[in-house]
Amino acid sequence: MRLLPASPLPARPGLVACLLLAALPAVGARGQTAPVPSPAELARWDANRNGRLDPEELAAQRAAAAAPGETVALSPFEVVADAAGYFQSNTMSGTRLNSKIEDLGQSITVMTKEQMSDFAMLNINDVFDHMASTEGTGTYSDFVVDRTGAVTDNVTFDPNNANRVRGLGNANIAFNNIAMTGRVPVDRLWLDSIELSRGPNANIFGLGNSAGTVNQVPSTANVSRNFARAEARVDSYDGWRGSLDVNRVLLRNRLAVRGSVAHQHTGFVRRPSGEDARRVSLQVKAQPFASTTLALSWYNYRNAGTRPNFSTPRDNITAWLAAGKPAWDPVTRLITLNGVTYGQGAGSTLVAGGATPITTLPTYFNNSPTEGRSLLRVGGAGDPRYFSTPTVTSTTTPLTGVSNNIRFVSTSAVNSYGAAQPLFASYAALADQSLYDWESVNLMAANKQWDNVDTYLAQLDQVFLRTPRHTLAAQATYLLEDARQIQDLPLGPASVNGVNGEIYADPNTRNLDGSPNPYFGRPYLRSKEPYLRERPQRWETVRAQLAYRLDFAADKSWTRWLGTQQFLGYHEYKDQRDAQYAWRRTPKSG
Repeated sequence: MRLLPASPLPARPGLVACLLLAALPAVGARGQTAPVPSPAELARWDANRNGRLDPEELAAQRAAAAAPGETVALSPFEVVADAAGYFQSNTMSGTRLNSKIEDLGQSITVMTKEQMSDFAMLNINDVFDHMASTEGTGTYSDFVVDRTGAVTDNVTFDPNNANRVRGLGNANIAFNNIAMTGRVPVDRLWLDSIELSRGPNANIFGLGNSAGTVNQVPSTANVSRNFARAEARVDSYDGWRGSLDVNRVLLRNRLAVRGSVAHQHTGFVRRPSGEDARRVSLQVKAQPFASTTLALSWYNYRNAGTRPNFSTPRDNITAWLAAGKPAWDPVTRLITLNGVTYGQGAGSTLVAGGATPITTLPTYFNNSPTEGRSLLRVGGAGDPRYFSTPTVTSTTTPLTGVSNNIRFVSTSAVNSYGAAQPLFASYAALADQSLYDWESVNLMAANKQWDNVDTYLAQLDQVFLRTPRHTLAAQATYLLEDARQIQDLPLGPASVNGVNGEIYADPNTRNLDGSPNPYFGRPYLRSKEPYLRERPQRWETVRAQLAYRLDFAADKSWTRWLGTQQFLGYHEYKDQRDAQYAWRRTPKSG
């Protein structure tokens, strides 16, 4: 017997190769690459708007830095990267205002877009591989076990939320500091950075998760310069991705548009499986006045695919083999145990000629999965579907008496651990790769899922007062997330009633019509809840903020010890509507 490895089943693409095409920085007279300016520096010093700082513009910048002059005050609702390598010093998490991380008594980490690109990170699970106190699907398999030992796989249909922060639970997903459904995976194409706030301090107003909050800082159109960025990527599991991000200035420092598109195929170890996703975004930014900024954005995410199972099923085969492969003939109503055939005797016993009667039947014969429902067997290629109606109660066994010809469709889970405990029983995971090859076979190959999510974002920033000491600004934000999801689950959900519940051995030697059962003794999956379900979500958020900043840090007198004080007035209205519609299939004749 081969034991299951301690690490989770492979859940993510393997080796990755990336190709990045973008505008190159200017090269000096001696072939040395000039420092890449930040967007704020370009907006201020790029006089000819060619997307770089020429020698005379660099000289003006250095002269202004050397001489005393005016202080450039940024909007308190805007984070402009002050980065050294991959380090970004400012964040919006924790206070909802542009604040230095060093001034906050919280555990906050900012992952820049440049770092995500250089390390080939795409989603939250990739990011969590490079952050402290976090676990994604590469190092953690999120599943829940209830008191009966039933396992529910949370990774299969919701990988964006199948993570853990500080060992507690999954992170709250936010976009522009607004809570999201989590239906759209985190992706660097639409972001400038990712901010992770760990612990109870993540429960700032409007958001709430004691484990942590991941805030996505969205990219916006740039009114100061044009740029284009193309990227291609392939990985070792037949995955690939191509993306394009283009920004165009229509009116210099006044109006700009930005569009992006990405197509991605994700492959997995277990086959058949795979996802095909498409992202499209359109953003417009207008600055009609120096103190007024209006940004409008639309994001669309579509995904269709079959995801593999990420946890092994419960083992109901090993104990069946150890018990002598109990078999049942539904036509003659005889059982075979260790090569001996037994028939129904008197007083709820099973006898075989003059042999000693059996009074304790191995618990491998029951009709429980039908629970009064019809039985439909779907076999392999060339094998017709087999349909029968239930005729007995779920407690009927060969030992208690069988008055009809019935087919026993399940072997019982007798290999439980801790079953004597009053509140919890667990069942061994299938660990014999000869019974189930978890490196190549996807148990959920028949299940499919489709997602279509539209996100609309409108934001108005207005600065009323901006001096070296005083800043007064307001912001109004509207965000609508319209998510539609369809799941076609003929094998049931990823839980005890579906493919990740249990693998059984078929104990029936014949079909009810007397024909030989070609699947006798072979492993099979059973599902008693095959259905099609639709899960729409519509989350609408309206937010208003008023911020006042009082800054004494530049003073030359004792008042500089008063530092910088920030005050924020906040109002948020949420309308979150979730629904689920489920349909169960019924067989039809013909």
